[in-house]
Amino acid sequence: MHLDEPQFKELKRARKRLSSEYAIKHKYHLVRSNYILIKQALDELLACYREQASVEVMNNAKNKLNASVNNFILSARTYTAQLKRHVQACVPHDREQVNQVTQRMELEYQQTFTYRFVDSLYEYVSYYGLSVHTVQIDSCVVDESCEHKRAYSLQAFIERDYLGGPTDFRASVLKETPAKVNLRALLDEFMECLARIHKVACDITEDVSKQSHGTVREFINVFIGEHGQAGNNLFVVHTIGDAADKTYDQFPISMYAENHATVYEYC
Repeated sequence: MHLDEPQFKELKRARKRLSSEYAIKHKYHLVRSNYILIKQALDELLACYREQASVEVMNNAKNKLNASVNNFILSARTYTAQLKRHVQACVPHDREQVNQVTQRMELEYQQTFTYRFVDSLYEYVSYYGLSVHTVQIDSCVVDESCEHKRAYSLQAFIERDYLGGPTDFRASVLKETPAKVNLRALLDEFMECLARIHKVACDITEDVSKQSHGTVREFINVFIGEHGQAGNNLFVVHTIGDAADKTYDQFPISMYAENHATVYEYC
């Protein structure tokens, strides 16, 4: 289907904004997924203690927990470090709205020890790896149908003493860190901080995303009208002169129309 230059630029702009908006929600989804994986790893480790698993099984469970926490820290830094750039790509001419994201992130950092602590953990886990230092198992007897049964709970901790010394942990944050930091409570509060930041970003990009999706959808519908089918993977192509085999620029658009309905689940 032939496009003139203004139409090509309009589609390219829409594609760029949808790509950035999808990146925001996809990276937030990665953080949430890692958050869930940590909780699952904690439950698996508790099951190992409760069932008196072998040393090998126990060590695998511990390694899985540490890996899950490290992935969470790294994905959180990826999200926060790239968020402003993605928002700016959606609203390139609105500096005020982009600054709202920066201000929200700065506010979370200033007001919440949890946010500062997780942010500081990035350098530590990048170079030193271990992020869980102590595990505490508690149990109590509970009555159930006149039978005595024992209930177990597990708490994992990050210890300040392991963060000090020759590491890259931020000194100002280390100074305010308690002797032990409860992992579950830390992650729950950090996700609340991140959710507030994410909401600001979603509120800013929602309208432009819907407009851009409408643009893409409109061109796809015209293509369907001309050819009777949508095609599995439509590309927009800019060729040089009349030579169809000499491509100057090209990008896909079908995937952005298809993904639009799913990315909103990540908010």
